[in-house]
Amino acid sequence: MQILNNLLLPEKFCKHERHITVSGYIFNKSLTKVVLLHHKKLHKWMAAGGHIEVNELPHEAISREIKEEVGVEADFIDSMIAAKFDSVNEWKMPSPYFAMMQVIPETKTNPEHLHYDYSYILVARTKKLNPKPDESQKVQWFSLPEVLKLETFPIVPKICKAILSKK
Repeated sequence: MQILNNLLLPEKFCKHERHITVSGYIFNKSLTKVVLLHHKKLHKWMAAGGHIEVNELPHEAISREIKEEVGVEADFIDSMIAAKFDSVNEWKMPSPYFAMMQVIPETKTNPEHLHYDYSYILVARTKKLNPKPDESQKVQWFSLPEVLKLETFPIVPKICKAILSKK
């Protein structure tokens, strides 16, 4: 268990707009490759993900985003302890691998803002990628050495190293 302290938001970000988002790091079954997509506006390789819609739970949001952006079905890898629920009034939901706050840079259409992101680890059921036509078509599988050469946000290679290095 890790004790977290000093979690105050730096003052310069206190007035930034805040969005709740999800991201999903999708690995192949042998945990040797990860799917990343090239973001059209930010010009960086990243995990699939996006904003949580009204009345949508975080794990539902990432499942939807993965189907839209990557075109695969994927299973969650749960990082929390197993617990039994009565399944009548309470249910187990997939746990995020981590949660983070991230500054999203200004684009032509949006000011700099914050994302409160729930990040999940998933395993793809198939290798074939099939993003929807209106999504980025730059979606592909990468090995760890390939990820380390890409233009990404700093967290992306760290997560990929943590999972892909376990093999």
